Amino acid sequence: MKIISYGNYLELILPDRPTLRGENKRCEKRSRNKLKGEQRTDNIWRSKWKFIRTVRGNFKENFTAMVTLSYKREFQTTDIKRVNKDFSNFIGKLRLNKTCKWIRVLEFTNSVPQYLHVHMLINSLIDLNTLENKWTKGKVHVQRICTQRHLENITRYLHKQFDDSRLSGKRKFASSESVEKPIEIVGKSAEYLYQKYCLDSRKPIKNSSYMSKFNGMVKCRSYFIRSSTKNK
Repeated sequence: MKIISYGNYLELILPDRPTLRGENKRCEKRSRNKLKGEQRTDNIWRSKWKFIRTVRGNFKENFTAMVTLSYKREFQTTDIKRVNKDFSNFIGKLRLNKTCKWIRVLEFTNSVPQYLHVHMLINSLIDLNTLENKWTKGKVHVQRICTQRHLENITRYLHKQFDDSRLSGKRKFASSESVEKPIEIVGKSAEYLYQKYCLDSRKPIKNSSYMSKFNGMVKCRSYFIRSSTKNK
């Protein structure tokens, strides 16, 4: 049994078949040459779910904005390292306080040729003039997120970029140090939480599933736990 905790959520992970210790590494070693140059579906799904959980656990509607940073013609690039460096410099110039949270994703434009730009979710509503003054490479677009559904739609749009083969082998997203990472809980600790919050009878707020090469069909059940209850 595995439970993942993030924000006010607990997620119960139920695979069709459990993975024995070391099994993934042995399978990956045997198939490494065969899969070289191809996207590993399991890795992409893990990245997507990690991103979804991180957003759910840290960002709330009405307190979040999506900032898009694009490049002027003379600065347009497909160099991921360069874009990451430009973004790091931009964040440094903003001088955000330590409680400010952000998470960023790269995307190639739909135009031809296709160049990179940056999407960032941030929980601080910084005014447009400040952002434009700090991002000198091109345009800045700010979209305020007002509803939970809007945030979910934005999250879904952003993690679709993880399927892009040009980002294969690269970090799918980055975040500020203040962002709380999802915590995986297994063994007796997971069994304790399962019993404590009566997950066998509690109605999940969402059911989802995905196919894993190693675990078969993996079912995910998400539960909302009030912070006052969860911290006891």
